[in-house]
Amino acid sequence: MENLHSDDILENILLQLPIEPALHAKRVCSTWRVILRCKTDKQGFLFKSCHADCGSRAKGKSNPVRTELFYADVYDQANIKYYYPRNIPTGLVGSCNGLVCSGTIPSLICNPLTGESMVLPINYSEFPRDISNTGRNYSGRLSSGFGYCPSTNEYKVVTIYHNPSAEGHKAHVQGYTVGGEWRYIGFIDRYKRCRFVCFSGIYANGVLYWLYVSDPVLVRLQECEIVAFNLEGETFDYIPLPGLLNYKDFEIPTFICPLKLLGGNNHLYLVHTNCKVSGSTDICVYKKNNISTGGPKLNNQSESSLDWIKELSIQREEKSGIIRLGITTRNDILLWYKRYSPFGYRLCCYDPKTSTLNELWDDDKAYSIDAVPHRHSIASLKDLGETNVTSLKDL
Repeated sequence: MENLHSDDILENILLQLPIEPALHAKRVCSTWRVILRCKTDKQGFLFKSCHADCGSRAKGKSNPVRTELFYADVYDQANIKYYYPRNIPTGLVGSCNGLVCSGTIPSLICNPLTGESMVLPINYSEFPRDISNTGRNYSGRLSSGFGYCPSTNEYKVVTIYHNPSAEGHKAHVQGYTVGGEWRYIGFIDRYKRCRFVCFSGIYANGVLYWLYVSDPVLVRLQECEIVAFNLEGETFDYIPLPGLLNYKDFEIPTFICPLKLLGGNNHLYLVHTNCKVSGSTDICVYKKNNISTGGPKLNNQSESSLDWIKELSIQREEKSGIIRLGITTRNDILLWYKRYSPFGYRLCCYDPKTSTLNELWDDDKAYSIDAVPHRHSIASLKDLGETNVTSLKDL
C-alpha cells in the first residue's frame, strides 16, 4: 500500500506542473514520461488573431494592428491559453512539434512556449530570372508550407512561386531546412495556370498538401486535385479528389470555392460544401484504410493503403460567413464566423454529433484569424543549428 500511495502522490505532484516544466520533467525517466504523457502529448490548435482600431478606421486614419497568439486543447473559453501579444508576421504557415512558421512570404519560425524565434534569411539568388526579378510582389503567385521529416529529424519550409507571364508556366520550388539554408529544388510544369486555394499547405505524416484549382477565376470541381510534396524524397505527387463525394457539373467563382483542406490529428481533411444543391457539408479524411481500395500512393512511403474515407456529414448551418479552421481530436470542427447583431466575430467549436456550438472567443475588433494544429514542445532552434536566434519578446 505504501508503494501505491507514493505513486499516487508522485502522479498528483507531476500533473500539477505547468506545461513547460512538465516537458522538461518527462525527460527524467520512463516512469515520469508515462505519467506526464496525458498532459504533454495533447494536440490542440494555435490561433493567431489580428485586431484593428475601428475608431481610427472610421476617422480615415491608419489602423494600428495588434496580433495575439492563443492556444487551446480543451475547447471551452476557460481553457484558452493566451500568449503575449506580439508583432507576429501575418499568416500562419504551419506548426510541427511545437515550432511555428508564419508570414505570407515565410519570414519567421518560433517556439511560442519557450519564446525562441528566428527570422528566415531571404535568398532568391538560385531562382530563375523570371522569378527572382519579381521582388516581393507575389500577388497570386506564392504558396508555402512548413513540415517535419521524421526520418532525418529535419524541419523544412517549402515555397512554390509561379509567374503566369513567364514562358513555360513553370512553378518554381525552393526549400529551407532549419539549421541549413535555402535550396532551389526544381519546378512543376504540370499546370498551365498554377493556382492554389490557400497560400499555406497542410502538413500530415511527413507530407505537405495544397489544393489546386484549374482556373484563377472559376473553379471546375472535376478538374481540381491535391498537390502533395514528400519532405523526405522532396518529390511531388498528385492526388485526385475523393470519388465518393457528389460533385455537380458547374463552375463556381474561386473566392467562394466549396472545397477546403484542413489539418488535425496528423491527418489531411477535405471539406466539400454543396452550396448550390442542399447546402450540406461533407468531410473526408485521407488516411490508412484497412481494406485496400487501390487509392493513390505517395512516392517513398510505405502506407500503400492511404485512401479517402468519409468522416462527417453536416446539414446546412444557420450561421453565415463561416470559415472552417480545423478538426479536433474529438472530430469537432473549429469555426470562425461573422456575427451581425451585434457586429463581431466568434471562434466556436461545433460538435456534429449533438449539433451544438460552443463559443470560445468573441471579439468585435478582430478582422482575421488563422489556426494550425499545434502540440507543445521545448524544441530548440539553437539545438537544430540556427545561430541567429532571438526572443519573441524582442519583436
